Formats: sequence, structure tokens, C-alpha cells
Amino acid sequence: MKIYIIYELRNREYDTALLLKSELEARGYFVTIINKQMMFKWFYKDSIIIIPNCYNSFNYDYYNYSLNARNNFFVNLQIEQVLSEKNEENGFCNPKGKATLPVHCCWGEETYNRLLNNGVEDSNLKITGAIHLDFLREEFRNFWYSRNDIAKMYNIPCHKKWVLYISSFSYVNNEEVVKLVQKDFGGEKAGYIKEFEKVSIDSHKMTLDWLEKLVSENEDIIVIYRPHPAEKQHSRLEKIQSEYKGQFYSISDLNIKQWLMVSNQVITWFSTSIVESYAAKKMCHILRPIAIPKEIDAKIYHEAKNIINSYEELNQLVSEEITKTEFDEQNFPINKNDIFNYYLMDNRAALKKTADLIDELSNKTKKKVESNYDFDRMKYILKNNII
Repeated sequence: MKIYIIYELRNREYDTALLLKSELEARGYFVTIINKQMMFKWFYKDSIIIIPNCYNSFNYDYYNYSLNARNNFFVNLQIEQVLSEKNEENGFCNPKGKATLPVHCCWGEETYNRLLNNGVEDSNLKITGAIHLDFLREEFRNFWYSRNDIAKMYNIPCHKKWVLYISSFSYVNNEEVVKLVQKDFGGEKAGYIKEFEKVSIDSHKMTLDWLEKLVSENEDIIVIYRPHPAEKQHSRLEKIQSEYKGQFYSISDLNIKQWLMVSNQVITWFSTSIVESYAAKKMCHILRPIAIPKEIDAKIYHEAKNIINSYEELNQLVSEEITKTEFDEQNFPINKNDIFNYYLMDNRAALKKTADLIDELSNKTKKKVESNYDFDRMKYILKNNII
């Protein structure tokens, strides 16, 4: 059987797509990876389609008709599963209409229960764990570049302390993103999106102030600023990088997990990559110059501890000896029970569980959903100018 894996953002999802492709090909499937913006098929082929997200009937139709999928099975990897209270309340991320038809992979019980309680049938829900965390399992250690490799690739002094800053400032100076997200989450009703935008802008400015001061006062420290995939290039960031060349780097390349593996210190603001840091057994510290209101904060951060909210605390942290920065589960900012509610982490890789799900579906015949598929597809293609 043919499998199509659709991805949206390359540096967020492509490694996961490749890993899943490798496993499925080893099981005898023919697998093709396609970018979401480039997917189109003229001819029908019996297949299973793995998609990154699907929230409503419009999303479903886009995949269904673009890929000439007829009554094929869809498997939704749900690349966004850790939400804020407000985002859960508005229900946008809960599949509605035709979007309930795919089989939804859940990273853990939290997402499973949320979707079950919002109308998705139990038969279309499967707790698989998160494939992107598999790369941080012991058996994948040799997958990554070494620190020396990275140092040569980006001309980073290897002997200094590398402080990785994981950014989540996609809303800063990016009205297009803000408007799109606000529209998705309920238009004017989603006023909290603008509130989060303001918190983002103010926090970003203060964070850059502190990071600049940090490198100016500590010659033995390298700051590696990792922008969010949707983050807009910022002139202030460029200026700091130019002024502190060889000490401050803004790098979008490579997967965030790669940078986790080679850095001495890891700091973030809002990113769910803090869970990847936990899975990699790397300490990750939360830096928040301005508090994020609980209702718009990611729920996984609600009980976070040891939050850094002053420059003095930040400077003290990065000035510690490397031996003091080893993984300490007791003092990790996010409680492990909160992490395990959202992420199934056991002895079996999520990759294997997801591939098992594909095996199950490949032996089933899907109930016919659309009797006039060809006509409906052509109407959709012409109406939406897909050609």
C-alpha cells in the first residue's frame, strides 16, 4: 500500500516524517513525503494519508480533494497538542465536522480525554506518544552531529559555554500571524490573542536586553538564539549578532533537538520544547521578564517552579560551573507528572506504536463517506482555484 506523509514546517516536522518513512518502508510500504503547500494528485490510488493537523471540515476537504483521497484513511499526527486554558475553552483545536473522521494520534491521556469529551469517537483516537521525542531516546544518540561537528559548521568556539535560548516569539512584529491565529480562534472573541501579542513584544525586548548584557559581561559564554519557525526576522537581533560576532548567534538551521544535544545550558520562555529537554535529560530553565497570565499560558507551565525573572538570576545561572548544570529531575521546572499527562513515555518508541496503527488500518476497508466524490472534488478544485 502507498503511504503519503504530509508535513507543514520543515525544521519542525521533517525529521519526524523521515523517521516514520524509514519504519514504514521497513514494513513493506511505499512512502512519499509531501509538503502541505505542494500536495496534489491527479490520479486516485488506494493509500493511507498521514497529516499534521485537521481542525474542521475545510481542513479535511483540503487534504481529501487535493490528494484525490476518495475513501482513504487519514491519520492525524496532531503536531500541536499542548494548549492554553483559553485555547482549550474556545475549542478550535478540537476536530469538528469532517475533521472527526481521521484517526487522531494522541501524545498522551490529556489530549485523548479532551478529544473524547468533545465528540470524537473512541475508535478514532489512539494514544501513541510523540514521535519527535523518539529522537531523544538512547538508541538515537548517534543520529546527531557532535559538538565538534556543530562548532566547525557554524564557527562557534567549542571550548566556551554554549547557552541555548529557545524562542517562541512568533507574534512579535508579525501582524499577519496574529490576525491568522485570531481568526482561527474566534475573531474578535479571541481578544486574548492580542493580549498574548503584547506580552510577547514586551518580553522579547527585555529578553534581548538581558541576553545582550549577558554576552557583554561574560566573555566565556556563547548565546545561541534559536528563533521560532514562524518568527519574523528582527533588526535588534541582527544588530546584537553583528556587534557580538563570535559570541552571539541567531541560527534557524537544524532541528531544536540537535541544539539541545550539544549545549551546556538551555533556556526558554514559553516553548513546549522544554519537554524535549526533559526527554533528553538536559536541564532547561524558564526565563520570563514579564509574567504570562495563567489563562493564556500553556497549561503544562501552570505549576512551573524556579522561574527566572531578573537579569541577576540569569547571570548567576549561566556563570555556574558546567558540572552544576547536569540534569536534576527534582529541580526541573516542570513536574514530571504534568509532562507524563501530556506525553506517553514508556519502553516502546512512539514510532513503533504509530506504525502499528498504520498496519491495523491497512487491513481494514473504510466505510464509504462520499458517493459523489468525483463531482465534489472537481467542484472544490475549481471553486478554490487549486489548479
